[in-house]
Amino acid sequence: MARPICSRCHYPQATCLCAQVTTMRCATAIDILQHPAETRVAKNTARICKLCVPQTQIWIGQDPADFAALQAELAAETRVVWLLYPSDLAQPFGELIAAVQPQVGVRLLLLDATWKKAYKMWQLNPWLDKLPKANLSHLESNYRIRKSPKSHYLSTLEALAYSLAALEPELDTQPLFRAFHAMQGHFQVRDVRRAPAATGLDAPAD
Repeated sequence: MARPICSRCHYPQATCLCAQVTTMRCATAIDILQHPAETRVAKNTARICKLCVPQTQIWIGQDPADFAALQAELAAETRVVWLLYPSDLAQPFGELIAAVQPQVGVRLLLLDATWKKAYKMWQLNPWLDKLPKANLSHLESNYRIRKSPKSHYLSTLEALAYSLAALEPELDTQPLFRAFHAMQGHFQVRDVRRAPAATGLDAPAD
């Protein structure tokens, strides 16, 4: 039987985040390129990004044709466009910011997928490689409920929150982190409740 889903936040009703969501607005334009598989992941954080920052655009796909409309928008974009992705040619985020005139504005692209699928999206979309690339490799993730290959591999929400904090120092990004921590707390409680009770068979051997 399918789990009841909240019609507003689209999380399972048992882990509904509506009470913890505060909306915010920012000057930065945000585009999240989401792998189709992530739409079915209950712990996906791009959903929280959209809830907290409604101007966020989520583009679902993995091939260039899936992102044709986005590419058309970018072709006419007057703001600088950056891709947040830790490729070998990516620059530290601070270096890119220092080179941009504040009045120009920034449009930020993020990939939302597992790291293996994100790399595949990167390979399938050579147009992404033409964009200036930024990384946040000096930061560590606090995403406890999904595994990452390396400690500095951030969730989509963390990457967005830290990027916005750097781009717009006056912006309060706590709404993103509050919803993020609430979501993790909900799932941790749920997982503890589902865990089987310990038995004598679980005791370590002498």
